[in-house]
Amino acid sequence: MRAGVGATAGATGGVVVGGPVGAAAGAAGMGVVGAIGGAKNSIATYPEFQKRNLSIATPLSYLRAQINTIKKKLCEDIESTLGSKLGLQLKELEKKRKTYTTFTSYTQFIINLINNKTYIELLITDIYLEKWQDQIDSQNKNGKKSYCEQTLKYLNQLRNEAIDLKDDMVKLDLKLSDVDLTIGLFVDELYDYYFDEQPTMLDKYQNMFERLADRISQLVYKGFAIHILRGRPLCSQSRLMENTIKKLRVFGRLIVLTVIGEQSSANSSLLNSTFGCNFRVSSGRCTTGVYLGIAYYKDVTIVILDAEGILSLEESGSIFDNQTITMAILSSHIVLINHKGELSSNLEGLIGMSLYAKLQLQNSPLKRQ
Repeated sequence: MRAGVGATAGATGGVVVGGPVGAAAGAAGMGVVGAIGGAKNSIATYPEFQKRNLSIATPLSYLRAQINTIKKKLCEDIESTLGSKLGLQLKELEKKRKTYTTFTSYTQFIINLINNKTYIELLITDIYLEKWQDQIDSQNKNGKKSYCEQTLKYLNQLRNEAIDLKDDMVKLDLKLSDVDLTIGLFVDELYDYYFDEQPTMLDKYQNMFERLADRISQLVYKGFAIHILRGRPLCSQSRLMENTIKKLRVFGRLIVLTVIGEQSSANSSLLNSTFGCNFRVSSGRCTTGVYLGIAYYKDVTIVILDAEGILSLEESGSIFDNQTITMAILSSHIVLINHKGELSSNLEGLIGMSLYAKLQLQNSPLKRQ
């Protein structure tokens, strides 16, 4: 038995998986030596993981990402021939999503890890997933950085070329995300299993989902951040997420704090260093959606929201920035604006409109709860 497979079998009690998960599981099941051996053999033995990780390890998350992309394109162009083709693709993807009525071996692995392993073992597993990722995507990160610099330099002079470069950046982001396997991503996959329109065959796992919600909520107290909002527009349709949030306990007063700032301005690092959170940070990786963490100070419970960076090149010209800032200002007691130097006119305008909307709501008879 190869080291990677053996390490995973030791961690999961018989569920054998390969690739980066095999390497990571070595840390939880067989220690550092087993994990290192698993990493080397896994990368050499499972080349398909370097190309299409999401479709193999987290198929539901992969399908959801494709569905969101098509929905976004349909909003922009719904009446053309391209729109009708996208509509057919969307139906096929939604139909395919409903065919997943059993858990994959990778999902079984993460369920066992959450239910039966300690938080330290979970963190060790995440470290080995990141080690595997660093060996694969360094070239993609360098490529993305090069395209960013080139795009920003010639954007005002060469508009047509900038559009092509944006497409290249999106492709590189997809390559980066395809090797971005983390514990958080596997938990996102569990959220996609338990949603309002799930196949009835999964009803027999009701008790297991309840236990998972209880365990994930306990991990949040220890620093684990949960991905509460995803997609475009930001939303969450997962009943597992709903049950997890319901199980979070509030002691004393409740304060909601959100950080907003431009993309790649170290928003997550700011929260980690200020409040002792464990929001994931990585070179070349940006927060997507909104993550939730909890901190306690005396008799105050602080719910901390790490929002996706605004004013990004990929979202330029969209309403996403308006939605993000408005959500932060309307739902939070405290909003941290992470910005270097003077506020740009775009950011100043976005914040001004959201503050104006909040003032109008406070003075209206329909006050927020």
